[in-house]
Amino acid sequence: MSKFFFIVYMFIFVCSQHSFASQTYSEQLQRVTNNEQLSQSFIVKSLQDDMGYVWIATTEGLYRFDGYQVTPYESELGLKNNYINSIYKAIDGQILVNTQLAGSYLINPNTLQAELIYSGHLNQNQEKFSPVQAVAEQSAHFYFSIDSHIYRYGKTSKDLTLISSLPDENMFIRALSLYQNTLYIGADQGLYVYNFANNDLQQITLSDIQEVTNDSNNVKFLSIDDELGLLVGTVEGMYRIAFDEIKNINPSALTTLISDYNIWDYINTPYGEFIATESGLFEFDRKNTSISPILNFKDSNYNVTENTINDIMFDESGLLWLGSRTHGIFTWAAQTKKFKKITLPENNIVNTIYQDNSKLLWIGTDDGLVQYNLETQKSDLYLQSKDSKAVYGLSAIGDIFPAYGKGDNYLWLATFSGLDLFNKETTTFEKNKYITQYKLNTDYTFGIAQVAPDTFAYINNDNFYIFNGNTGENRVINGLKEQVSPMLAYTFHTPSEAFPGELLLSTSDTLYRYNEETATLITIFKSKTAKNNLYHTVENYYYDAKRGLLWLATTQEGLIAVNAKTYQQVHVFDKHNSLNTNSIFKLFADNKDYLWISTDNGLYQLNLDTLNITTYTIKDGLSNNHFTALAALRLHNNELAFGNRSGVLMFDPEQFDNEQRKINNNLAITNISLFSQALNYSPSKYSTDPLMLKHDDMGLTVRFSNFDYKNINKTYYKVELTGPSSLSYNDLKSNQVFFTKLQPGDYILSVSTQQRNGVITSDPIQLKFSVAYAPWQSPIAYTLYFIAIVVILFLFFWQYRSRKIAIEQAHRAAVHSKTQTELALKSNKSGVWNYSFADNSVNTDRGAELGYENLPERIDISSFFNIMHPDERRRLQSKWNTFTNQTKQKHWQATYRLRHKDGHWLWFHDLGQTIYNEDTKEPLYVSGIFTNITEQLANEQQAKILGEAFSQINDFLLILDEDLVPFSANNSFMDVFSDEGREGGVTSKLFINAIGQAKCREFATILKALKPKENWRTNTYVKTTKAEKHPIHLSATAVANEKDKVSYYVIVITDLTEQKRAENELRYLANYDALTGLPNRSLMNQKIENAITSAAKDDSQCAVIFIDLDKFKPVNDSFGHAVGDKLLCNITERVSQYLGDDATFGRQSGDEFLVLVENVTSMASLQHTLNEMSKELANKVIIEDFAINISASIGIALYPYDATSTDALIRNADIAMMHAKQAGRNGFQFFNEKMNEQIKQKLILENDLKDAARDNLFFNHYQPIVNTLDKTISGVELLMRWENQGKPVSPALFIPIAEETGLIDMLTEQALQRAITELAPLLNINPLFYISLNLSPKHILKANITQQLSSILEKAQIKPQQLRLEITENTLLEDKYKAAKQLKSLQAAGFKLFLDDFGTGYSSLTYLSQFPINVIKIDQSFVNSIGIDKGDESIIKTIYSLAENLELYCIAEGVETREQLEFLKNIGCHKLQGYYLARPMSANDLMSPECFEKIIDLI
Repeated sequence: MSKFFFIVYMFIFVCSQHSFASQTYSEQLQRVTNNEQLSQSFIVKSLQDDMGYVWIATTEGLYRFDGYQVTPYESELGLKNNYINSIYKAIDGQILVNTQLAGSYLINPNTLQAELIYSGHLNQNQEKFSPVQAVAEQSAHFYFSIDSHIYRYGKTSKDLTLISSLPDENMFIRALSLYQNTLYIGADQGLYVYNFANNDLQQITLSDIQEVTNDSNNVKFLSIDDELGLLVGTVEGMYRIAFDEIKNINPSALTTLISDYNIWDYINTPYGEFIATESGLFEFDRKNTSISPILNFKDSNYNVTENTINDIMFDESGLLWLGSRTHGIFTWAAQTKKFKKITLPENNIVNTIYQDNSKLLWIGTDDGLVQYNLETQKSDLYLQSKDSKAVYGLSAIGDIFPAYGKGDNYLWLATFSGLDLFNKETTTFEKNKYITQYKLNTDYTFGIAQVAPDTFAYINNDNFYIFNGNTGENRVINGLKEQVSPMLAYTFHTPSEAFPGELLLSTSDTLYRYNEETATLITIFKSKTAKNNLYHTVENYYYDAKRGLLWLATTQEGLIAVNAKTYQQVHVFDKHNSLNTNSIFKLFADNKDYLWISTDNGLYQLNLDTLNITTYTIKDGLSNNHFTALAALRLHNNELAFGNRSGVLMFDPEQFDNEQRKINNNLAITNISLFSQALNYSPSKYSTDPLMLKHDDMGLTVRFSNFDYKNINKTYYKVELTGPSSLSYNDLKSNQVFFTKLQPGDYILSVSTQQRNGVITSDPIQLKFSVAYAPWQSPIAYTLYFIAIVVILFLFFWQYRSRKIAIEQAHRAAVHSKTQTELALKSNKSGVWNYSFADNSVNTDRGAELGYENLPERIDISSFFNIMHPDERRRLQSKWNTFTNQTKQKHWQATYRLRHKDGHWLWFHDLGQTIYNEDTKEPLYVSGIFTNITEQLANEQQAKILGEAFSQINDFLLILDEDLVPFSANNSFMDVFSDEGREGGVTSKLFINAIGQAKCREFATILKALKPKENWRTNTYVKTTKAEKHPIHLSATAVANEKDKVSYYVIVITDLTEQKRAENELRYLANYDALTGLPNRSLMNQKIENAITSAAKDDSQCAVIFIDLDKFKPVNDSFGHAVGDKLLCNITERVSQYLGDDATFGRQSGDEFLVLVENVTSMASLQHTLNEMSKELANKVIIEDFAINISASIGIALYPYDATSTDALIRNADIAMMHAKQAGRNGFQFFNEKMNEQIKQKLILENDLKDAARDNLFFNHYQPIVNTLDKTISGVELLMRWENQGKPVSPALFIPIAEETGLIDMLTEQALQRAITELAPLLNINPLFYISLNLSPKHILKANITQQLSSILEKAQIKPQQLRLEITENTLLEDKYKAAKQLKSLQAAGFKLFLDDFGTGYSSLTYLSQFPINVIKIDQSFVNSIGIDKGDESIIKTIYSLAENLELYCIAEGVETREQLEFLKNIGCHKLQGYYLARPMSANDLMSPECFEKIIDLI
């Protein structure tokens, strides 16, 4: 396998993943819709203005498109979102816009100003809209079609004049066309012609041979064609009305051009004539009067379901704009038709192309040789592989050369095997003895190039050769192998006229020219990026003799131009600047100085003069972006042919001349905007005057476009900003620049289009603008700043000069007064000291003060430190060493103690400065002043202590002089009495404002009367910055001087605020309830006492209301005391809202409240208040998400009727409250004497009860508890009985009294002892027989109840199992925590616990889970409802089921009928108790045989 074909094969493999050609023009469609902000998909019409903008009319508004952004057109006249009927570009470039409901407008594209020229109403008095549908134009007039009428509009006069009307007012005019003073009118019912000369309107029949139908007579489109005449488009075809001999339209010369299709629009372009129909876009061939389909929407890459194209527009860039009715506007590059494609019969990978004559092309492919006829467009395939399993490429044709010496019937072919001779007549390879002799088609031969007619240079693994096909000479190229290894060679190239007689050779990384005669090898190009495993070589070249450049197509480094003489690189084009790839294949120059470049990623056109590069891809009409390496040819007709991976691409290069230059002339600024203000930009707004920006304007955005819609994605911009802030953008892909904020000054923004390689392709456009200076940054401001600085510097200089003069004068004065200074220092206990650096000594001037005599004039500094106090010595030595070693001028300052000769210490303070040699700058000595500050420090320390005490004492201190004028005050005084605080001055006004003028005069009199050292004190209130009434204690002392006269007064003011607050707080706590804030019992007693006194004086009434909350304790136990406290506060608020000004609300204790009502004038009013209060207290309240129902019992006592003293009034109200509670709670009762009597009777009964308990006068009854299943008596319930004075007393009456008086414990224990004695026989005979004892809540909560009961049973030798204890839910409500503890203790002792009256309590289910209950007693209220209330029956079943699930059992109470008995037995409840079975009886009756028999019989 040759190296050449191996390389080709690798290229095929690497590039196999590249996409192939677009199969139809439809796939090249591009859409302009929502992505570019075009909100409406129904396109009515589009046009391009003179600047380059495309105007798009839709059913919901008018839009402008600059290639990047769609902008809705808005004006003050209200065009936004209007239905646009049509738009028309006038002769002067203005845009005429006709709307459905808003009239017609003329828009100036430069100013974007709109002018209303027609309101849309032919009659202003009618509401009917008559829009303009079609427009024709003359220089001075517009002609409008409105409904069935033609109107003329004067451009200058702005008048609308009726010209003509169609015969039927129901007709609808759709198109107008003017030609030679004749107006052609297309209507929905035919074609009409109006002659302006004779005002004559005639109809033209649209029929040649086919029958006229409504559709064929419905004219939609009219156009004058210089060759064909009048073109008429209808709903059913297009017609031609031809010219006569004198170029007039002849109505009788009518022919059908297109039939059947609905003709929406027609356009004639340099690339062909196109017709828009309901079936898509067609091309019209006027020679053959035929049409051929080009594209439709359904076959595009967009999901479009209908093909109607209702508008065509051709722009200056060569794009067709196609309006759809559902998906916006599409564009298609008509230039794609410039490219022609040859598709081969089978293998379309083309390796080489050779033109035999004007008709025939020979095309080498990867699988054979193709002969293609350009006229018939037919092809024949030869040399194709017949073996489907053969190695791919064995039949490939790599290159084709003419066989000049063999005749016209032969071609030289470079094949997979090497070089072969092909016979065109036999279409087979012909044996050639020289090829066979030199094994040119069997050896490893590659790199073949024709270097002369029938002469080839080639390479094999051994050497480089020249072969002459005519003579058969085959020779080695002398000297080349010695300089280049054949193993690194790639291919020979066709010789160049730039290097006559020389060979061109490409290797793996170098291009050489080789002169065989001189054996000279010259490097033209060497790769800079070559790698060992990849060829970086030259594939092809083109010699540009005009410019002396050699253009090289490299495989990995792009397109490179080198100087043909010096080989220096001049230009490089690659994917970093201009191309989309670095792999270049073939170079061809056309006759217009354009170099055409094929690559593996598109086709490029390089302008050799301007270096402007134009890119062509599939989008631009190529059949495939991937070309092949050698397949390129200039045809005889100067067309270019390039082979690619899907056939052959052909085109005429002259059709592509100068397109880019023409487009780029339209470069313009399209919008200018600011964040900080609206500019309302229009294209002409800043064409002459610069844009003026304020100093605080921000966010400047400038947009621009070259309106090259076809190449918008290939457009790059060069942007330069010159001015105070300069910048430059190269290769800017975006069409806008943004400046956040610019420096003040004048700017020029220049924009031009360019290639990625920097080649400018358009004239620049400029925007001039100015940014204003901020007032403080303007040139005038900076001038003023400069003047101010100069003045300040002058003043500084003048001051410096004055100081210098003053210093000189001062120096002279200092020398003069030196002696006086020394005397002054001595008088102040000061002196001069100095230290010499030369001998490390200090003078001894202070020695006399220290008591030392006969000292030398100077001593060593170490001796001086030796008499220094140890506490300061080390610190000062270190500080002194640092000071003496300094390099900068510093001052010495130190305070320390020196030892006196007598042993005490003296304080000194030193100041000093180093003196330097003026010439050498070396330190000479330290000189300064010392001062004995021993006495001064003592005085300062004492003053400091007194000052700190004075300023920091908390009391307010004020010092007055002998005339009572303040002259000093401490910080505390100033903070409180002065608005300015410590910074303010001490004045008489401060004290006068605080105590007032009257009191100030009073205090002044008292102070003046004080004798020396006398003191005066008082309590008062003053006004301070902290409070209007500030309580203080004032103490004033008259201070005497040495003459025993008053010299000043010291005022000490003590703040009593905290003391008063504590007193008030104690007073409040003593009289008010801490929880509710209500008056407490003590205060309420006082208020009631005062109210009684006042009522006695006024002969009026007052009332005391006693309120007691019902069942408040269960709330505390169930929900906690926090909830109970909040409930009390809630009740306080709710009751208070019903009380008037004469009422006082107080808390008596716990859950008891008192209300005092004074001046009671109406009992009805009082009763109404009590009713409302009672209802309110009965309402449900929500406390911490708990719903609580609580009520109150209320008693009322009146003065003077019910009592005349406080205690009696409260007691009687309490009695009334208790009666209200006994009456069922949640109500109120007024006190009366009967209540008092009842209380007396209760007290008598209570006394008798106590006597009966003491005398053991109570007796027992027993009610059997029967087991109906076993037919036995399981036990009895013990019931206590009492007869007082021969009459039985109900347990419901005496039991509560016993509980209140605390006798219940004793009575219960007496009853138990009696029962044990009376029932001893039964208890001893039957160990399972038991006594059921009722325990009261008071009893169960006794701490020792378990021990007490156990002791009683133990004495009687009765087991705890024979005593059952019955408790009610009230027991558990008293104190559930203590109750639980007690019940667990009883259960642990062996007692079984019954829960009595189950189902009637507050929260029975809760108790079953919290307390150790063994048996549930179903309350008789449920049992009595059996057979009457199904609901109660269900409750009984539920209770029984609940007991079973909890492993308990039930006893039903109150069984009084057989029906009740049977119901309970049926549900499984067999332990019963009630009058039906047995009434309560004495022990004797119980133990009689008749009792047992009777009960058994009833079962």
